[in-house]
Amino acid sequence: MRYSITLYFAFIVTFMSCTDDLMMMNMDHSPTEIFEEFWTYVDQKYIFFDQKGVDWDEVYNTYRRQVTEDMSEDELYNLCHRALLELKDGHNRIQTPEKYIRGYDFKEGYDIHFSIDLLQTKYAKGTFEKSGNLYYTIIDDIGYIYIAEMSQYGKFNSIVRSMKEEGVKGLIVDVRNNSGGDSNSVPRILSDFVTETTTLGYYIEKSGPDHDDVTEPLVIKAEPSSDFNFGLPVVVLINRASYSATSYLASMFSHVPGVTLVGQKTGGGAGGNLGYQLSNQWIVAVSVNDYVDASYVSIEPGVDPDIAIENTAERLEAGYDDMLEKSIEVIMSK
Repeated sequence: MRYSITLYFAFIVTFMSCTDDLMMMNMDHSPTEIFEEFWTYVDQKYIFFDQKGVDWDEVYNTYRRQVTEDMSEDELYNLCHRALLELKDGHNRIQTPEKYIRGYDFKEGYDIHFSIDLLQTKYAKGTFEKSGNLYYTIIDDIGYIYIAEMSQYGKFNSIVRSMKEEGVKGLIVDVRNNSGGDSNSVPRILSDFVTETTTLGYYIEKSGPDHDDVTEPLVIKAEPSSDFNFGLPVVVLINRASYSATSYLASMFSHVPGVTLVGQKTGGGAGGNLGYQLSNQWIVAVSVNDYVDASYVSIEPGVDPDIAIENTAERLEAGYDDMLEKSIEVIMSK
């Protein structure tokens, strides 16, 4: 058996890394054996059973009775996929060398309307500059930075410092529709926004096979920069499509004085996942860690905004980004 791990946070937070050399299904293993192996791995590694309110033993009883020795590979895969969906976790997945069905849709039930084109043409008036996954400009004397993905955003602090030199009245950090990536740099980014050592949250991971086997919380802090402090109002603009590492960013920013979260509840996604290769060469991956904020509240369900507002399709089509305009209003009022 093989484990497949990729770090996305500085403290062993894990995502599944899909291997390229997966073999064809080994037909020596019966559907019952594969289901038992699948269920046991999830049972011993998944961290959110209590938080999700899921009785995994009951899930076993429901799905195990549907396993037959003459079922096809597709039938067994679909059954395991349905069992995994019971956990309602966007980081969980199961795949074969030939097949992958999208997992839990954390955006279901939310109206998500966002247009980078509208931002570019109406609000930025064609003045966006770009560095990696950062798009930035000044809108109504307010610094604006859109982080499209949580990768290649290393110039964030230098952009913020330049904006303050230009005399901006505040900063909007827009992470709408950012599905995540790497949150390693967030505590360092926040060093330019805090004036003292600031607790941002805690990292917890599974440490054993029992459901309550977890590590002691590891504190995550931001240390103030010795040569700079932004010292102006900040809005972090979020929506339900802000997921995973982006929820980390929103949560960490929320503990910085002078920061307001505006928009929709984020998609959550506190758990990095650990991938495991079953005996038939399928890969199953489940969340094995949690991130809780400074008040010990998990961000798995999502990070709530301080000011709730969402765009509508009609208003967006008419040329209005109400979420952005509320963010501008918040900064101007301070």
